[in-house]
Amino acid sequence: MRMIPSFLLFGLFAVPALTADPALTTLFVVKDQTDDQGGCMSKIDTLQTWLTESRTLVASGLKAISDAQDSSATTYNVAKRYLAAHFQADPSNADALAAVQGSLTQVSDFLSGKTTLSSTPRLYCSDTWLIKLARDDVAWDSDGDVVMQEDDGKVSAPIAIEDVDLYQSELWRKQKNGKVVATKNVPYWSADLKELKY
Repeated sequence: MRMIPSFLLFGLFAVPALTADPALTTLFVVKDQTDDQGGCMSKIDTLQTWLTESRTLVASGLKAISDAQDSSATTYNVAKRYLAAHFQADPSNADALAAVQGSLTQVSDFLSGKTTLSSTPRLYCSDTWLIKLARDDVAWDSDGDVVMQEDDGKVSAPIAIEDVDLYQSELWRKQKNGKVVATKNVPYWSADLKELKY
């Protein structure tokens, strides 16, 4: 009997590790070492469970689409009811199934690491990652420094958030009669993103 070299056995068992689903902290920017500023340290196990469940649900949805199109599948009738109940998708409607399948495939590809987004999504476990501001508070730039504006006399002074051109569309709206009125949007500063959110 011929012996299999140990390095080949290691390779066989190592393959699943190479194809394992990416960790939560690979898919998302998440503060897992603190609960401050929206951190998730105390909730990381729950988030990991949700990620695992999400992968399972997406795989089940894709399986249901496959089974609903195969009348010989043992779960054919259940799969059809599942698609109708959860996605309002009629299995005889190819366009509806394609739309559901496309969406589920995109989610599956992201959660398995097959595709990446242009910027890594962030997860926050509380609203403490934002600082609520008033419209007339001093504006900050992306470095967190006060934004200054020169007046006609060339004197620099801090400028209010509501007076910064970049934020006009978020904070002001022109009515049909031409009158400009304040929106109900509230500015929040994110130190993580180094920008205002509304």
